[in-house]
Amino acid sequence: MEDSRKDILEQVRRLMPARTLDLLARPLSRVEARVVAERQAYALLRGLGITKPSVDIELVAELPEIEVVVVPGLASSGYSQWNPRKRQWLVQINADDSLWRCRSSLAHEMKHILDDPFREALYPGWRRDDAAGSAEAEALCDYFAGCVLVPRPWLEQAWRAGMRARTALASVFDVSEALIGVRLRQVGLERVRPASRKWRGDSRTAYRRSGVAIRRAGVGLRQAATSPVGALCPGGAL
Repeated sequence: MEDSRKDILEQVRRLMPARTLDLLARPLSRVEARVVAERQAYALLRGLGITKPSVDIELVAELPEIEVVVVPGLASSGYSQWNPRKRQWLVQINADDSLWRCRSSLAHEMKHILDDPFREALYPGWRRDDAAGSAEAEALCDYFAGCVLVPRPWLEQAWRAGMRARTALASVFDVSEALIGVRLRQVGLERVRPASRKWRGDSRTAYRRSGVAIRRAGVGLRQAATSPVGALCPGGAL
């Protein structure tokens, strides 16, 4: 089993466009980073032989480069550090967290491990001696964890099959309802609820009144109103 999985991390890391980063001399954009993260998530699942939910993320503990320990009272939900003596990554998970948080934290830390060789290129402002971490890196690791535990294709398949309740989806994927909510929005299956009819009516009334006031003041305005639309990032954590 160890022989068949000893190269999984390296195979997943190869999906990082390191040479392109060197050529462009800039970090990945937010959208680019999420695309890479989703590709890595699916590659990790393939390498571990996981083909359906729920994702047995605990299998990463069987990788020869990874040692996972559960620690009560850990200051954070998870922590990872290279152990040069054992030539392994030590991943610590907070035993006081919920089962679902622990699963998410384990997937989150895997992204930190995957990105470590490219840290300077991905996060130029994050020094190696800075234990505080990078907000950008943490957000991307959360996104990766969501892609691993709730892959887009499987979530869409469950949705098309008529499974819409967050409680049911959380049970199928063995994650928190909060993470299901995040993934539904990221995938585009659930959007912000439209404004109520009363709110829309009040808004239209206020708009008409403001237009009358402007015309009475003799101000001729030609205004092109645009509504920014947040683009859904490609891709499939709490």
